Amino acid sequence: MPRARRVLLLVSSPTANTQADFEQLAHWIEECDSDVAVHVVSDESGADSVANAADLPTLTVSPGPLKRLRPRRGAVFHGQHVAKSVEYRALEAIGVPVPRWTRLLPGDTPDLASLGEYVVTKPEFGARGAEVRIERSADARWSPPRTQLAEAFGGPFNPRLAQAFVYTGPWPHSYRVATLFGQALWSMRIEASHGREPLRNRVDFHGQSIVSSGQGCGFELANDAAVIALAERASTALPRVPVLGVDILRDADSGELFVVELNSLGYSWHFSSPSGLRFQAEFGFSLEEQFAGRRKAAGVLARVCAEHAN
Repeated sequence: MPRARRVLLLVSSPTANTQADFEQLAHWIEECDSDVAVHVVSDESGADSVANAADLPTLTVSPGPLKRLRPRRGAVFHGQHVAKSVEYRALEAIGVPVPRWTRLLPGDTPDLASLGEYVVTKPEFGARGAEVRIERSADARWSPPRTQLAEAFGGPFNPRLAQAFVYTGPWPHSYRVATLFGQALWSMRIEASHGREPLRNRVDFHGQSIVSSGQGCGFELANDAAVIALAERASTALPRVPVLGVDILRDADSGELFVVELNSLGYSWHFSSPSGLRFQAEFGFSLEEQFAGRRKAAGVLARVCAEHAN
């Protein structure tokens, strides 16, 4: 067997994947490139000790953020909790469409009329759709976090954003595309439960949620070429974050596509995550079979290791 010329540290986490998934992925990467030795490690101090014994050019890739592992050499790509305003500026800088937005800060009285009669407000640092609300633009103001999740992520003065509302139809729907270093691994469409009261037009609000996910929502694979192309372009906005979950909305009237979230924490692998296994079983589909996503990921990781290990 030829001696490896570089090392890839692939960081496994029970939140993102099963150990068996990443062990198989490591085998496929080594099949793609015999010059790389792949070590599946955990986010623990000293977990890279065996790999570093060879003192070879190294690359570390972790879908989620690293908290304890500090690789002793080489480039590191990992999940990061990026503020939404930073995501939006990065997307706008590369010409990716995002709904018009502004920040809401304590003590400010913003004029939001240009964003429309209703605006979507959300925490600057948040996750899982927590505290995403629809409000009249005349009434929208900063408010302190109402949930432990929003406070844990952004502190007691977590800023909020106000964003133009994108009407997707009677029942809110969105697309989620998982990307790895700019390449789509899978793509889903998520639609709110039809047991909820429909939103018959973009101003007919009676307390309805505008979040597509939630109790009773439906998931299905989606092979929309325009959505996937936009997600891959959007993922280049954060080149140091390996795994992104790009959320996209399509305006029901104009057909325009908008990116509303990059989910830069990285927990969007979902081939074998606990939540991914649940929704694949519930809705009867396989993320892997859509684009042979894990095999595709092996090729991507082999290429990125060749380019960035040092």
